[in-house]
Amino acid sequence: LAAGDPVCDALASYMDACRASATGDMAQMLGAFQLATDEQVDEAFQTLSPDTYDNLTRGSLQGVQVFQDALALRMDAARCHPFVTKDAPETMAFLGGQGWWLSGVHHGADQDASGGFLAHNFTISGVLGGYERSNGSSIVGGSFGGTRTDVDRDNEMARGQVNGWAASVYGG
Repeated sequence: LAAGDPVCDALASYMDACRASATGDMAQMLGAFQLATDEQVDEAFQTLSPDTYDNLTRGSLQGVQVFQDALALRMDAARCHPFVTKDAPETMAFLGGQGWWLSGVHHGADQDASGGFLAHNFTISGVLGGYERSNGSSIVGGSFGGTRTDVDRDNEMARGQVNGWAASVYGG
């Protein structure tokens, strides 16, 4: 089989190695490759690439990271001056030592086609909210939020979506 880039070359090498002993569906697929035009072969190789699944996995993990980063920023803001004195007025986002908060996050990236990989893009959007209560130098809070990750291949062959939910309880 002929291929035009490193990813497709690896797939073609594997398929060539299977050719001698292929039976059933595998033999039928290899036969279809032999009869296909160059454009059809290129499109077929791109659909066999594991890159799509890797992008979905990375998108899921980055969704968790975006959520974690938003919560860490909130916790840092709530702890900026834990002791209230005449010289250091309260600098928390709410007054009276307790309150609700809401945060939104968005992250996106595009990859151009290069090095044998198809172009793709992904976006992660999320919302995170919670409740905090402080007492002197202590703070206790909880949060809940969700993220939505969309991954699309530019060749319109693959599209995926991952929805995530997370909750936390924290204190300091």
